[in-house]
Amino acid sequence: MTAEPVVVRSTTYEQRSLLYRDVEQLISPGFITCRVRVGGTHLTLRTLGAGDAVVLNARVPRPVTHGDVEGWRWTLATALWMVDGHLLRDGDDEVASDVLAACPDGVISSLFDVFLHNLVGRQDQARHAAYVYVYEVNSRDLWRTYGARPWEVGGVPGSQSAAGNPVQNWWTAFNEVEDIREDYARHWRGYKLITSATSPKGIKRINESDERSEKNEERRRQDALHRYYWYRAGVLPLEEYVKAMDQNLGGQYAFRLKSVDELDDDYRRWVKGEEDDHDRIIREFKQREMARVEAWHQDMMQARAAAVAGHQDFQGPDLQNPMTRDQLGPAVRTSLWVPDSLRHPRYGQRDDT
Repeated sequence: MTAEPVVVRSTTYEQRSLLYRDVEQLISPGFITCRVRVGGTHLTLRTLGAGDAVVLNARVPRPVTHGDVEGWRWTLATALWMVDGHLLRDGDDEVASDVLAACPDGVISSLFDVFLHNLVGRQDQARHAAYVYVYEVNSRDLWRTYGARPWEVGGVPGSQSAAGNPVQNWWTAFNEVEDIREDYARHWRGYKLITSATSPKGIKRINESDERSEKNEERRRQDALHRYYWYRAGVLPLEEYVKAMDQNLGGQYAFRLKSVDELDDDYRRWVKGEEDDHDRIIREFKQREMARVEAWHQDMMQARAAAVAGHQDFQGPDLQNPMTRDQLGPAVRTSLWVPDSLRHPRYGQRDDT
């Protein structure tokens, strides 16, 4: 018998928000930064995006391998965002190259380790946090406010080339599917409202089933939020966290600190454009969820057809076939206003008496 997941205490968004700082930065403006000091100079590095990968592949037309100091130097030049607080803008590539060309190989090696740990490593942590962050109300509010490209709103220099990072890709994929799901749900509520006039008992059963499904999904999402928090806090064991997570949303790739070699391998595969586990999760999630939404849509249509069985004159919201006011139900008869879609030519203008 499979053991049930351990019950965990509830958490608040204020508690969990500490885990989302890098996630929200990677969504907008689209990158995270770290500041290091080399001699008397302060350098600010940032994470790289899809546009940066294109530039980097052109600058280093070969795979960046272990010990490839020249490849590291070009990577750091692409990631360099500020020098002593002065912003490097488009066209300042020569400045970045000159700054790093003056650094000995040992310094470049150390800087690349900082880049891996403080930027690539943090971005990898943020990927896993993003799997549950999308369930937060704040995440949906951000999506509804700014749409699919919130990193373009703030106008932060560097956000364009840094766009297309793994967190943005996952956040966008989830919310696009969620929009479709909510749109279908709105249409379904409209169908149920109209159908309830002719088959109230059938719609009551459908409503009860819908409410159970919605509550179960909300419970599952809340549980994932709580478990991720306690897992990161060191209270929930790894196996309990993985057991409770949706395996298709990264549960089998649970967060852990990676070694420098692992981060270096992840980085090199990303530069070459190779698909990793997270890319596969996003691709399969969209395929699976779109298939599920379509199946749900078909189920809704079948349930609607069953609910109005025996009322052959009922055709849906347009009400094209003749119907009596009694068939429309008391809710329509007592309404002070009837929309045009509910006015039948047989009756002409609505009679308010």
